[in-house]
Amino acid sequence: MGCGILTNHDFRQLFERINNSHWLCAKCREERSLYKEQEMKGNPKSFSNLIPGFSSEKLSSPIDVLVITKVHGGAKKEQENDWFHPQRSLDDEVLHILNFYRELPDKSYHQQQIRLLIEKLNALDIKWAFTDLMKCFIYEGAGANNNRKIATLNCRGYLENQISLLQPRTIIGLGGFVREFFTKLTLSHGASVEISLVDRKYKYIHSIFPSGRTADDWVAEGEWIPIISNLI
Repeated sequence: MGCGILTNHDFRQLFERINNSHWLCAKCREERSLYKEQEMKGNPKSFSNLIPGFSSEKLSSPIDVLVITKVHGGAKKEQENDWFHPQRSLDDEVLHILNFYRELPDKSYHQQQIRLLIEKLNALDIKWAFTDLMKCFIYEGAGANNNRKIATLNCRGYLENQISLLQPRTIIGLGGFVREFFTKLTLSHGASVEISLVDRKYKYIHSIFPSGRTADDWVAEGEWIPIISNLI
């Protein structure tokens, strides 16, 4: 199966602009330099989060559901000579992460659960897209939480452009980090609230982030059942 953002002209044009610009985004350039320096001192690695999203095969605005996570699970480790890499093919990047969730062998609980969500949305014939708060890079090491907050703020405009174009009827946020970006309310798994963003109102559904660490809570809270029930 294909990916709608690669065939819809408007979506592709926006995503190509994001894909072309974030490598040299001035806001994050200094941060990247700082963390690369720390990495060379033996700290954990940084990863490129190089795609703006992937989607169902059928996609036209308004879409039914936009799933947003902090960062996707298929990020690529940066090489020493790779942190100002020439732009990669958008098709390659989108299909890489789409295949990570839909084709590659299950390697993590997170990967398994996202694949299950995609299958459920497709079974309901729902037009969906999947994206991240951060569209630049992530540093896994000392100061990582601060780095993630900076990257989230720097990428906010790209996310707002996506939301404005996609016009999702519902946003599903995976994890507390995403929830705090949209609302300060404490929400239980599967609960929804109306939020305002980019001069529009959206239905926001909160989800626990599905991972090995949260697996017990995930199962106890009904997994995708309350999320899907709130969509129908």
